[in-house]
Amino acid sequence: MKFISTSGHGYLRVTRNQVNRAIVKGYKPSNYSFYNDKCAMLEEDCDAGEFLKIMFPDKKFNEIPDTYQNDINRNCYERF
Repeated sequence: MKFISTSGHGYLRVTRNQVNRAIVKGYKPSNYSFYNDKCAMLEEDCDAGEFLKIMFPDKKFNEIPDTYQNDINRNCYERF
C-alpha cells in the first residue's frame, strides 16, 4: 500500500487482491478510482478512506508511504 501524489490529485495504490477482498466486505469504489490486472488506484477524497475503514477498522494510520508522480498513466487503467 502506497499513497501516490500527482500535481492534481492523490491515490492510494493497493493490490487488486486487497481491493477485491474489500469489495466482498461491502466496499464500493467510485468511478474516480482506477484499476488494472495488478493494482488499484483509489481516489483520495472518498475511496481511499472508505477502503481503509473497511479493511482496517481498528487501525489508525499516521503515515502511509508517499510518492510523487507527475501523473498516473490512466491509459493503463480502467475505471471502476
